[in-house]
Amino acid sequence: VHSYGMLGGHPETYKKEVTKQLYSAWPNDGGGGYTSQSWARIKVQRCPGDSGHFFIYHLSDVPLCYLGYCGSSEPPSFEL
Repeated sequence: VHSYGMLGGHPETYKKEVTKQLYSAWPNDGGGGYTSQSWARIKVQRCPGDSGHFFIYHLSDVPLCYLGYCGSSEPPSFEL
């Protein structure tokens, strides 16, 4: 993975749509730490479900052709 995206938090209350910032992060050259850059704002809503809660994401268009969205419950990895 070249870089990964991070969402700047999830809403705490139900049924209230909030705007959140997305960040892209990638390893620094030479190792040690990451560089982060904000690239999109999306709307997120927390909803009640049968076994807890779930989120609805209203995604905006990506600003550059090589960016995109994906989802995972696994932590990101930079191993090739």
